[in-house]
Amino acid sequence: RHRHHQGRCPGHEAEQDPPGPGGEADAPRRDAGRRGEPDAGGIAVHADHADRAGDDVGDAIGQHPALHALRVVLSVLGVQAFTQAFAAGMAPWHVVALVMTSPFFVLIGAAVFLRERVAANRWLAALIGFSGAMILLRPWEGALTLATLYPVAAAICWGGASLITKRLTATEPQAAITLWLLLLLTPINGLFSLHAGFELPSGAILGLLILGGAVMYAAQHCLTLAYASADAGFVQPFDDLKLFSNIAVSWLVLGYAPEGAYWLGVVLILAGSMYLLWSERQGQNQPIAG
Repeated sequence: RHRHHQGRCPGHEAEQDPPGPGGEADAPRRDAGRRGEPDAGGIAVHADHADRAGDDVGDAIGQHPALHALRVVLSVLGVQAFTQAFAAGMAPWHVVALVMTSPFFVLIGAAVFLRERVAANRWLAALIGFSGAMILLRPWEGALTLATLYPVAAAICWGGASLITKRLTATEPQAAITLWLLLLLTPINGLFSLHAGFELPSGAILGLLILGGAVMYAAQHCLTLAYASADAGFVQPFDDLKLFSNIAVSWLVLGYAPEGAYWLGVVLILAGSMYLLWSERQGQNQPIAG
């Protein structure tokens, strides 16, 4: 019996732990765990998780935080200039028409700052749109005021933000580009509100804000459905209809409507955008040699 208990009984070899998991190979790890000592394998796993977490944080921050911050600031300044144009009493159609010059500023900025070679059809579209903007601004008649410069400033700021976005997409992950905008846009706009004397909206103002948010949500949802159902080249021209919808709303609701030569300016801005889309589809987008 004694020999049997010692595991020395003939035909009964002493039971040993297999060399697999939980066996002799893992004995030092089990002993270390019992003694509270660190496990080298566990440390490696934790280090791998830490490296991945660090990579995620690095992706969120991006390689060019200064450009991210500048993009957000330009976006905020564009929003502020846009709202100041309405606060100065400009008609909605007038503001929207001038803001629609933003793609032309993007075109010029792409050539100057991004060193992109711009095709002749794009320069022609920019010239047509710029001519329309000049008719709306009428600087030769002394009609150029601070109020009329607000939507132009908004177009320049948003154009600059678009150029920076284009630059960032070359090296930055999509998550970083979106995260920076979401994190900084509201706080910076909040600072402007505090400076102007922030008030909690109530009554009719609160109702209009809620209605505006609902309309904006519906518009973005419809736009998403449109891009999901058709090519961007087909959907984009419909964006120009917002100019005419703003003219209609300004006239029917607020009593504002373009007069005389203003219609020519509106048509030229729309014509520049439509010509650009048409010429791109025709393949007239070869860069100018030089």
